[in-house]
Amino acid sequence: MYRAFAHDLVSRQPTLGAFNRWGIRVNAMHRWYLAQFPSVLAAAPVKDRAAVKAALLEY
Repeated sequence: MYRAFAHDLVSRQPTLGAFNRWGIRVNAMHRWYLAQFPSVLAAAPVKDRAAVKAALLEY
């Protein structure tokens, strides 16, 4: 993702277009991360769930 952003910035493509494409990719990755959150939390041992949840909420 970052490599594509850097490539777009140094190419002849407009910077705003490159930034918008990068933003779309970041948003898609964030939605995927949020979708994985419940399964990661459910797989954590009960005694560690509070710590795992706190760590996941940091991102």
